[in-house]
Amino acid sequence: MREAVIIHQGALGDFIQSLPICSGLAALYPGISLHFVCRPAHAELVASQPYFAGAISCDGSRLGPFYLESGWEKVPLPPAFIRSEALFWIGQPASRIVAERLQARLGKRVHWLQSFPVPPRGRPVGDFLLEQMRRLGYPLPDALPSLEVPSRPANRDGVLIHPGSGGRAKIWPLGCWHALIQWLLTTNIPVRIVLGPADAPLSAFARAMAAAGCALELNLSLPRLTALMAASRLVVGNDSGVTHLAAALGLDTVAVFGPASPAMWRPRGPRVRVVNAAWLADQGLAWPELAVPEAIAPVARAVCDLLADSDRVPAFSLRRRTESAADDGAGGFPVPARPG
Repeated sequence: MREAVIIHQGALGDFIQSLPICSGLAALYPGISLHFVCRPAHAELVASQPYFAGAISCDGSRLGPFYLESGWEKVPLPPAFIRSEALFWIGQPASRIVAERLQARLGKRVHWLQSFPVPPRGRPVGDFLLEQMRRLGYPLPDALPSLEVPSRPANRDGVLIHPGSGGRAKIWPLGCWHALIQWLLTTNIPVRIVLGPADAPLSAFARAMAAAGCALELNLSLPRLTALMAASRLVVGNDSGVTHLAAALGLDTVAVFGPASPAMWRPRGPRVRVVNAAWLADQGLAWPELAVPEAIAPVARAVCDLLADSDRVPAFSLRRRTESAADDGAGGFPVPARPG
């Protein structure tokens, strides 16, 4: 096979989970050219890969008519669709009829793959995708998602934290993030917080953390986010596309999981620690109350392990600073006030 098309219109984490299909096809068919139909930002992540031959934005009107009952029969198709020997549509069941219409229009096989199992199953999504490819007759090898790492500065420093997630229920309570950040700052570890467009409900929290001493970055492009990750010693986040990106880049990553299944959704990479936590659905955005030390200890321990600073959680206090605490040297943390 010399040319193929990968169609993936999903979110960042889902797109990254599908990357072993691309690397597997490249291994099975050396020199293959892969054309992508995806979000433009996602195409930037794979643009440096040898198999990348170009991308079409899934936000455009090229595929829109195929979602309608009629009209799709006469829509002009991209030349890459016509030239390619196979097309792979990765999506959920509602997109299957669209893939069938595209197949009828092209007169060639359009393989439909379910992007993740519903209901959830106890195996990684990446393996679920590879199993479907093998059933279609493509013996792809097991592999982790892998992306090219930008040049990493020799003096990498600090911890990059993404406290948000596209799913509100997947956000580790902000009281826990608050406590973890305060602990890092008191141990003289620089902290950089990043928020994306989906993280608007966390903006007040992030501004308060910036006032406490964190650097704050908003709505970064993926290349800029990737560069900041590469310049950091560690990335910490929830079950989100950002932690999947860090893991695929091979960076030291701590991912905090709550309601979702880590067995299915964990970021996959050579330097990933997953911490299983539990919280109530309405706890996520509650702050500025600080979590008790025991609530953040597993995450702090994973941070310490990957930073290679200690094999245990250093002693720290989460008490509000008071005049008496300052006098007795107890070293409690100041709690940033919620902006009015």
